[in-house]
Amino acid sequence: MKYYNLQDIDEMKRNGFEKKTIEEAYNICEQVSEVVATIESAFAGVTLGAGIGLMEAQVIDDYGDAAQRRAARENDEKYAWQSLSPMLLNKCHSSLSFFDAQGMRFHLPAFMILHLQGGFYFNIVFYLTEINDWAKEKFSLLNARQRSAVRDFLNYLVTTEEHRHEALPIADALLGYWCESRD
Repeated sequence: MKYYNLQDIDEMKRNGFEKKTIEEAYNICEQVSEVVATIESAFAGVTLGAGIGLMEAQVIDDYGDAAQRRAARENDEKYAWQSLSPMLLNKCHSSLSFFDAQGMRFHLPAFMILHLQGGFYFNIVFYLTEINDWAKEKFSLLNARQRSAVRDFLNYLVTTEEHRHEALPIADALLGYWCESRD
């Protein structure tokens, strides 16, 4: 499924796309914008703190030693998850497996927004639906607003053609771990 932005819609108009197609693209754009705004608001002000950063997680993935982890951490973004580039997030996609709770809380909004914008080339859904004890620990610092933002993200994805094959695990996660009653 294509995630449209306003520039895409303007180009569609210039190229003479049917009105219905443009309206559908605009609706997708609106829905994505709403979910992005929810994520941005819920995770505003979140910093990495002492958590595992993007580059440090890559060293962990590569079985690096403590000195290599410290060196990688020096290069990690610690204050503004919004500044993480799409290229870096894609390059470090496996970091999602190695974050601790602080690292996950800091990086998760960047990964979700990039996915909504169609720029994340890997599967974030797995990390949000395969909830074992280790995953529960990683998500343990999310507050009610942040958990709600994850629900909004998953609720949007489950409606898309791109994620129809993941509808069951998404629905299970929404009814289970991400259920509002668990906030």
